[in-house]
Amino acid sequence: MKRKGLKIFLSTVMCIFNLFVCFAGVLAWFTASEVNNAGGPQIQMYTHELDMSYRVFKYSDDEKAGVEVTGQQDALTLQRYDSVIKSRNVNTPIILEFLLSGVALGENIPIDITSYCTDATLTNKVISNIVKLQFSPIEIESNDANEIYTTAVNYFKTESIPEVQFKNGNNKSLEITYTLNNYSSYLTSAGLNLFIMLDYSESLVDNFTFDIQDVQTTNFTNDLTSINCYTNEN
Repeated sequence: MKRKGLKIFLSTVMCIFNLFVCFAGVLAWFTASEVNNAGGPQIQMYTHELDMSYRVFKYSDDEKAGVEVTGQQDALTLQRYDSVIKSRNVNTPIILEFLLSGVALGENIPIDITSYCTDATLTNKVISNIVKLQFSPIEIESNDANEIYTTAVNYFKTESIPEVQFKNGNNKSLEITYTLNNYSSYLTSAGLNLFIMLDYSESLVDNFTFDIQDVQTTNFTNDLTSINCYTNEN
């Protein structure tokens, strides 16, 4: 299982990288166990000086296990959400793993991780109105895809890891930031393994107002644009 290697810009003041989440049209949200045939996203990053690699993991219904889907068209397409039998939603999370390396990390400089969306409304059927993100370094020594996926998902669900959402009650932000501090104990000779979990927020889904015609399926258009990470050397 190989990570996909990329390069990102490094200056003496700030390190920035972008994860562009380019969904093809629509990401479908299903209420009645339908099959998700929506097109998936692509991942792009740039440019040079600092080494970085990433992998993407999600649950495969065919293999009944977590699998690596890095580079696949539907890598960041969420599985359907079952609003009737919610126990079926345990396998909806998507896990992203970033391996970061660079001299600045050894100084334990805080990393600001900012995610962006484009739709400021609270009622439009867009992804930012129903998803949450969680961020944390995690020590996973196995290279087995299923163990990486299940370990990361269990960690995010059982540990007190803050949930970051664009929509909170009657307020919404077009950008949300999580600051990662005190990660030096997670550094290895290879760098820092930063994990991100993207998943539905049950509270946001439960509180979303659906139209009367939304009986079988509801389509939520993607409005997520990027995830930027900044390390500030003050």
